[in-house]
Amino acid sequence: MSIFDMFSQLTGQMSTDMAIDLGTANTLVAIKGEGIVINEPSVVAIEKSTHRVLAVGHEAKNMINHTPEAFSAEHPLKDGVIADYDVTEAMLSAFINKAIQRKYPWQAKPRIVICIPCGATSVEKRAVFEAAIQAGARQAYLIEEMVIHIKETFKKTNPDLASDIIQNGILLTGGGGLLSGLDRYFTDKLEIPVWVSETALTNVVSGCLKVLETPTALKQTLMRTK
Repeated sequence: MSIFDMFSQLTGQMSTDMAIDLGTANTLVAIKGEGIVINEPSVVAIEKSTHRVLAVGHEAKNMINHTPEAFSAEHPLKDGVIADYDVTEAMLSAFINKAIQRKYPWQAKPRIVICIPCGATSVEKRAVFEAAIQAGARQAYLIEEMVIHIKETFKKTNPDLASDIIQNGILLTGGGGLLSGLDRYFTDKLEIPVWVSETALTNVVSGCLKVLETPTALKQTLMRTK
């Protein structure tokens, strides 16, 4: 192994690789080896007079609550889809920069896995991807959070897996899984037990972190740097 390869391997181990769940209500950021470091509202404070993005997350909410006449609240993701990709890009960049802590100039830039809403367009995916790169990512990977029509999917499931599901039930995860009565609705429709995960809000970002730690899984994501 050359000195360059040894240096690249060492700096890569020192990078702050992270996973991001870009959610409608909240955005979560988890760092490899540290767990979840950011869990803040997916909201942006925009100055009314200049239309500039001034803050995101908790800081944005505080600014809007204290001086609502000066700032407007923008929720760039609505109903599970990206409603304003320019503001989404600004919000994502702010959260990434907040989470990145490069202690040494030779420390490698992070790899970032981002879970984006189902149905994002190619333009929106590119905006999220570019935001990650502009914010300092060495590599960026996008995973689309799927919205599954459970009943139709269940009918197409192979018999062995279907048997396991009937016996063990279905576990709902993600923010959508917390919708009131959703578990009871699917229990009635499918006639099998359906539960809500106790860690539904953090399941997605934890799953993204697992993907980040699994090289073969990264190859199956939607987009990455070359």
